[in-house]
Amino acid sequence: MTLVVSPTLDDVYKKLGDFIATVITGVPVIQTPTNRTPAPPPSPGYIGMTARLSSRIMTNIDHWEADDTAPTGIAIEQAVRLKVQLDCYGVQSGDWAVILSTVLRDEFGCVGLMPILAPLHADEPKFAPLVQGEEQYEYRWIVEAVLQYNPVVSTPQQFANAAEINTINVDERYPP
Repeated sequence: MTLVVSPTLDDVYKKLGDFIATVITGVPVIQTPTNRTPAPPPSPGYIGMTARLSSRIMTNIDHWEADDTAPTGIAIEQAVRLKVQLDCYGVQSGDWAVILSTVLRDEFGCVGLMPILAPLHADEPKFAPLVQGEEQYEYRWIVEAVLQYNPVVSTPQQFANAAEINTINVDERYPP
């Protein structure tokens, strides 16, 4: 039995990355961490997205077709709060961090991330310079975005639309 989830975490990264690319144009947006892949060139810089924490927000909601006389599947939805660290690298990284923390707290971010994501909040940008292997400082500003998405897991399910009931007479008494 193979279960299917939608949207996937890759869908979440794609939607967030596409949104960031429309807000901050001309800057590569990548999913991090990556193994054996060099970082994009230092000019103009880049933005890295790293999922840091995933937590459940609510109890599952089960959906099935009530009109179907013999449904064979059920969709189980949960709401997830996802913390994503956005690392902005480059000379203009401070400005990019301000842009991201602003739009992820506004209706602009809500509309831009629909229907897959909803921004819950974003923290204040933090300056966190990085020392490279050449012992040179690299500008890095960090914004932690907290987003909500609702993955749905599709599972097979047995249903009954009719039941045969038989009674059995039992000569027992159960006093109160």
